[in-house]
Amino acid sequence: MRMRPFAPICRAPGIVRPPVPRAASRWRLLIAAAVAAAACVFALTASAADPAKILRIAQFDIDTLDPQQFTDDPSFQVIIAIFEPLYEWDYLAASPKLVPLTAAAPPEVADGGRVWTLKEWKRGSRLTLEANRTYRETYFPVSERKEDADLVRSMKGKRVPFVDGVEINFIDEDITRLLLFEQGGLDFVQLRGEIATRLLANGKLKPEYAARAITRIVYAEPYLFSLYFNMKDPVVGGMSNERIALRRAIAQGWDADALIKIVLADQAIPANQMIPPGVGGHDPELPVKSLYDPATAKALLDRSGYGKRDADDFRRAPDGSRLTLTLSLRTGGVMREVQTLWKKNMEAIGLRTEFHVAPFQEIIKDFEKGKYQMYQGGFGGSPSGYIQHSQLHGKQPQRVNVSQFANADYDRAADAFLRAASDEEQIAAARTMYGIARTYMPQLPVYFRLESDYVQPWVKGFRPGVFASYWKYLDVEPARPK
Repeated sequence: MRMRPFAPICRAPGIVRPPVPRAASRWRLLIAAAVAAAACVFALTASAADPAKILRIAQFDIDTLDPQQFTDDPSFQVIIAIFEPLYEWDYLAASPKLVPLTAAAPPEVADGGRVWTLKEWKRGSRLTLEANRTYRETYFPVSERKEDADLVRSMKGKRVPFVDGVEINFIDEDITRLLLFEQGGLDFVQLRGEIATRLLANGKLKPEYAARAITRIVYAEPYLFSLYFNMKDPVVGGMSNERIALRRAIAQGWDADALIKIVLADQAIPANQMIPPGVGGHDPELPVKSLYDPATAKALLDRSGYGKRDADDFRRAPDGSRLTLTLSLRTGGVMREVQTLWKKNMEAIGLRTEFHVAPFQEIIKDFEKGKYQMYQGGFGGSPSGYIQHSQLHGKQPQRVNVSQFANADYDRAADAFLRAASDEEQIAAARTMYGIARTYMPQLPVYFRLESDYVQPWVKGFRPGVFASYWKYLDVEPARPK
């Protein structure tokens, strides 16, 4: 899900454009507030750019270029490129770090305060930005990290922006993006899931692509994909021992490794905590250990009141009534494969399961209102790991704390995370919250999705834009194929 702060799965493999919820994450709201103070005026420049120096990219279609009206992530990426905020996330920092871009005063929408000006916008097709050559004097970021030395050296002395414009092609289908990239029509492409493996053989670039000097950068997205339990549901919810045991048995019966390997084509890593790699509060020392243990799950159910079976050999509830689990999923993507694996895993431990499958917007409306039993989806997109943990924070509204989990110890740890003065304090608070969540199991962290960025050899200065777009730091060689 590509939502801030709540959006349970917006960009799983094969789905359409990722929406952003009404309540955006705090850092995004701060940036939006800064740019919203400026008038929404888009100047057109008259000078013609050299077509050989146009950065060509693809993304989902946008809804608006008004900073005060956007509700979707693709619109935000373009808006934040046009309107310069007070701060941005450091392009080369190993961990998220805000760096100032402008003076202490709010940015002005003036020729010196924008990197790009709008040249053309064909709705549903293409948007073209042109470089603002009166933009204030700014250069490629510096970095003390050894792994950045060659990059910084190659871009040293170059003034932002490096290209004369950006051509943004609105393409929703990943396969279309990939084909256009292979033909040289895109300078880089971002792919997830099975489609990301089509340029690979045994985990490495196929020889024909390696010969073209195409590079691949793989990293974990700042999103956690989880299995959510509705704590108010009469079947799986509640804090009684038998309900906690049921949720933990379901967690032990869900084969996350098979999900990653078979359904997600190995384009994800198991979630050993709630905070993704590269996000503030992530614990790099925490070992990766699968919870999958169907034998233990069955034994736990047997001794927790779920040992009786019906005529179809499915387990009954402790009171002898029919027990049925219902997993809500969105339509499209790999959800059919998810259903097949889920049904197999649950039946292996004696649990009958059904599915509620509906379009994304319908699923999310029910999700935020608590009209679900279980749901699997993603959430995140912020440099702060609090975003993931906020979903179980009792002080959050239901549209964020969708499991409706309430635990005083968890809330104290969440408050400590927000007050933490160091990375170590954040990690300690996150460990406490994760331990509590693992005990009561209102939410099971399942995986962190991987993104593969494929980059053409003529692109210079590239680093993955994990939290925002950084087109101004990219350059292209004029000699690239046309």
